[in-house]
Amino acid sequence: MANLSSDESALIESLPIISEQECDRLIERGVLCGSGCFGVVYQSYWNCQKVAVKLFTHPEMNAKHLLQELLLHVQCSTHPNIVRVLAAGPNVPTDCRFFLMEYADCFSLNEVLHRLPEVSYKLAHAISWTLQVSQATDYLHRGRSLPICHGDLKPANMLLFDNGRFVKLTDFGTAGPLIVEHARRPATLVYTAPEIACVKSGSQLRYTEKCDVYSLAISLWEFLARQRPYETPGFGSSGPTFWNIFHKRPPKLRNCPPLLQNLMESGWAKEPESRPSMLQISNLLEFVLQHVLLRGSQLTPLSVPTELPNPVIEFRENGDLEDWLPEQQDA
Repeated sequence: MANLSSDESALIESLPIISEQECDRLIERGVLCGSGCFGVVYQSYWNCQKVAVKLFTHPEMNAKHLLQELLLHVQCSTHPNIVRVLAAGPNVPTDCRFFLMEYADCFSLNEVLHRLPEVSYKLAHAISWTLQVSQATDYLHRGRSLPICHGDLKPANMLLFDNGRFVKLTDFGTAGPLIVEHARRPATLVYTAPEIACVKSGSQLRYTEKCDVYSLAISLWEFLARQRPYETPGFGSSGPTFWNIFHKRPPKLRNCPPLLQNLMESGWAKEPESRPSMLQISNLLEFVLQHVLLRGSQLTPLSVPTELPNPVIEFRENGDLEDWLPEQQDA
């Protein structure tokens, strides 16, 4: 078991505990809604509310790692843009194998972008999502006594609520302190900063807040283009390589305002010290959203269906943002 302080132990022990039998019942009457390298996620009902049951099945995810993820998530979930953990089990803190969390009624941004092409959104939504994630991540970097790097910012870890107008950050499995060196943690290559991606897995290195800035810049491009990064001419169809990550970036977007293009390019700069901070990003985007895009009006609610299509469908171009498609790259 991880060495917890008395305050950390009290925080963990304040969570409701779900027994293994109760978790099995939640899964039996639930619906599978996602899976990953960590395990699976089910939608179910607990205490008369819809919840996400995150079940860890990966053999290398030991109790110490899961307890640390749970602790970080609970500590950070006081921020309005971070998903709340509601319960855990089966015997926290000695045995931690599943979490119960808020259920995102509008799914993740990854699903809205690429599995729900009928969901139409505007530039203001993309800027608002990026702003909210930058504010949540700035809290991780500066708002805690022990600053942490999220380490895996991407649309799949950004969950939508309130008809697509509210974003909450989730998945602290790769999060860790900024002030100490530790082993490179696995994360999604496309969104990983080159100073991390090009280091051998398991090697010791120090994460900085600029790693998260890089990931957010790539995500912003994806919001605007509504295409997956690097699935564009010039990068091949086999996915990103280390060479692409280190030397190339997503193509420029047609008709993109210079301010946003410059923000993305500075955010994914090769040298970490050339990237802005999350605070600088949030200050800029808040001004753009309130004084340029919304001008006193409210963000329009999105028409998000209650269920995802099955099987997975391919994305079709959406008319609202078709002018933002990437520029054609030279062969």
